[in-house]
Amino acid sequence: MRILLADDETDAVHPIFRTLIKAGFQVDLVHDGLELLKLWETLRHPLVISDINMPGKDGVDACAEIRQREPATKIILMSGSPESLERARLNNFKLRLSKPFDQETILSYIRQALGH
Repeated sequence: MRILLADDETDAVHPIFRTLIKAGFQVDLVHDGLELLKLWETLRHPLVISDINMPGKDGVDACAEIRQREPATKIILMSGSPESLERARLNNFKLRLSKPFDQETILSYIRQALGH
């Protein structure tokens, strides 16, 4: 399965990227919300994992656009900010990860998103 991973913080995203690759996923990595939308439009990833606070367009806004265009796309939002996670909740994003988290947590959220 192909996953689109978006995060502007290099130190935070590389361990997630490595975890997903090790788990057997194909992962495309972008660093802001505008890149997220552009690549998703091209490849239509079935699962998007996005940081909330990014330049250009934040993860909540970008993923809301994706959800509007393709409601079947699974979305996991993540942030180290409780306020950002609350904003995601208020926008009806059910899968929200509080940073930092461990490898098993991200894999558990992916299983939950995919219904496994």
